[in-house]
Amino acid sequence: MKKTSMVCIPFHDIKLAQKEGFRTRDSHLYKHFSSDSRIDKTIILNRPTMLLERILGKKKLLPEGDLIYSEDGVFITRIEESLFSVDTLDNNIFHPIIEGKKYIPTLYVRNARKYLRALEHLKINKYITYESSPLTIELCKKLNPFSKILDGVDNLCKHPTYKGLRTPLVDMYLYAINTYKAIFFNSTDSISYFSAEKKKNVFFLPNGVDFDLFSTPLTPPDLLKNLSKPIIIYAGKMQEMLDLNLLASASIAFPNATFVLLGKVLNREIKKKLSAHRNIIFGGDIKYENLPAYLQSADICFIPYRVDKQHGGDPIKFYEYMAVNKPIVTTPIGNIQQYHNGENIFVVDNDDFLASIRSLINYRGNTVNTLPECMTWKFKANYIIDKALSS
Repeated sequence: MKKTSMVCIPFHDIKLAQKEGFRTRDSHLYKHFSSDSRIDKTIILNRPTMLLERILGKKKLLPEGDLIYSEDGVFITRIEESLFSVDTLDNNIFHPIIEGKKYIPTLYVRNARKYLRALEHLKINKYITYESSPLTIELCKKLNPFSKILDGVDNLCKHPTYKGLRTPLVDMYLYAINTYKAIFFNSTDSISYFSAEKKKNVFFLPNGVDFDLFSTPLTPPDLLKNLSKPIIIYAGKMQEMLDLNLLASASIAFPNATFVLLGKVLNREIKKKLSAHRNIIFGGDIKYENLPAYLQSADICFIPYRVDKQHGGDPIKFYEYMAVNKPIVTTPIGNIQQYHNGENIFVVDNDDFLASIRSLINYRGNTVNTLPECMTWKFKANYIIDKALSS
């Protein structure tokens, strides 16, 4: 079978994945795209780096790898044998400051010719485009793929930081739903939001997990040694979805437990509001390859999210908790309610959250989760390619 190429425009730069680990949905997927036998080359089109970002030292221009092309603000880096990164330098300073996130679609379009030049240099003629954000749809109109894919991930229309873009975002999503080969959403809520339940090109594709990474036994990290047990771990970004009141209530209800919060703190108020709780520990942002060791050392894993603030996505961390065979308590986010068993996995509202933690503290059974192959990132990447290539 003649191979095709995959041109990916991810929400998260590959430079971020190299720094923090390939832990986001888009990075998991494009890593597997690059190893699929049907794909010749996988090209990552990173968001253009703005001159202001370089002046302020906010962003690296190039990823790790071998720079094979550099001309007139276009840079191509070979990451692996069949995985390439394209970076561009944009000299506009004032518009990003004035427009903020509204400028992102324009930023991509301004650099369309540079991306096309890079694809021409790499001799990429027949290709699929994979986008993990509707913000790049205008860019893809300038490209020439034979098949277009949008991976909806979280619904940006519900995200507070994109509030000013809501109307154009709806138009972008609907344009893709009506014209693209395939659209994937990781929650049925997002499909309903766009009234796309009957669209034959719209598919529900939940998040996944790398079984091998999380199931291989590892040495407990030093941070978790000598902590008061049970050790109850949350692993993920900390922003408006984190329910601080619920966390504080759990801290007070279980004073002998240690609540370990791992990940980036994106809202400085979080640490400030929880500082009085001595059994809540902030463990910092853990590189993804080291995360399994932390989760394996937990007694309980939890997700105390505000349901009213969710963006219409299922939490990757939930599947990672399952992969390390830990008891779990979480508020109902996305479509994970189906995993509630009332024994060692609790998907409950706030009213039952503390009682569920108590039940897990007293739980003496073995937690063994049998995860089907369809939950692996490899399976999901294959599924996306299947839909892109289907006649």
